[in-house]
Amino acid sequence: MTDFVLDNTDFANQPKTDLNPIGANDPLKWIQGVDWQEVLQACKDLRNYALHRLVHGGIFRSNGMDGVHHFDGVTTILGVPPATVDGVANTYHFTRDLHLDDGCIIDAGVRIWVENCRFLWRGTLTNNGHVHNDGRPGIGRASGSNSNSRTYAAGNGSGGNGSNGPGAGTAGTATTSVSDTWSSQVTTAAGAAGADKGQGGGGGSAGANAGGGGGAVTVIGLSPRLDILALFMGRTSSGFAAYGHGSGGGGGAVVGGSTGQGGGGGAGGCWLFAGGDILAGTGSITCKGGKGADAVLGDSVGAGGGASGGGGILGLMYTTNIGPNTFSASGGTAGVGHGTGANGGVGSAGDVVDFNLSNDGT
Repeated sequence: MTDFVLDNTDFANQPKTDLNPIGANDPLKWIQGVDWQEVLQACKDLRNYALHRLVHGGIFRSNGMDGVHHFDGVTTILGVPPATVDGVANTYHFTRDLHLDDGCIIDAGVRIWVENCRFLWRGTLTNNGHVHNDGRPGIGRASGSNSNSRTYAAGNGSGGNGSNGPGAGTAGTATTSVSDTWSSQVTTAAGAAGADKGQGGGGGSAGANAGGGGGAVTVIGLSPRLDILALFMGRTSSGFAAYGHGSGGGGGAVVGGSTGQGGGGGAGGCWLFAGGDILAGTGSITCKGGKGADAVLGDSVGAGGGASGGGGILGLMYTTNIGPNTFSASGGTAGVGHGTGANGGVGSAGDVVDFNLSNDGT
């Protein structure tokens, strides 16, 4: 987790030698009478003023236009009825930014899928459920599909299909645009875990037939701080790199027989920004990689499990998390192989960028 806790710590209480940015060979060292403590405090005050304008001025805040709602898994809210999605009941699926007002409640057992858009609230949100933009899971031999891009952000990688009868698994889809706090990685080997942030695992092999590789990760980010700002604003523009997501997990292979099926790979985790004031309840907010599907052995000798997708990018900005809610951008759970088939590999975690504004002075 990349954790930013903003406060107004008095620089006067810290040793001057720790704050002086001027090196021994820097020509600026000859400037006399400069109090670098005051300079740095002024910079911090300016930062807090800018943060105040950005956060409390509405760019990162809910305007409350969507009102107060109780997400109970029964009631249709903002025209969206709860449904069963990817085998999970009581799921609300939104494809636009949400601007909730003070007093909204999400019940335990209720999921809100915010597909590549922002989840914003004003006042207190009581979340005992699950707000997410996780990668979609593999189901049977079918891979988890990628999510639609509802913002200017890049898309996540879909999983690879499992083999239908004897054969190799299909590779997960690569991610080609991610934060430069990640590192570029080549395709994950069959059965291996993702090597670095956001990379899908390799599908489980069976005999001489290899599982599909996990999707590669290619970094083209311009700046982690510019990318974070783009993430929070829900858009990119000239000078900002599109935030990408986790790559897909590979599908499982099959050996022998004719009816075995390798597990489908899970899709990579996606992009989500959640921001507001007070966060109550004991629910969760996540951008996890999608689960790999378990293999189906049938009459085959072995069938490999599907690999899970790599985790995505979760951005958070709030004043108080009193529940507390939990946050995660972990890789998904790998699928189980059967017979001589191996389990799928586990996707690696993405990033949680957590701005805690409890002491920002705003």
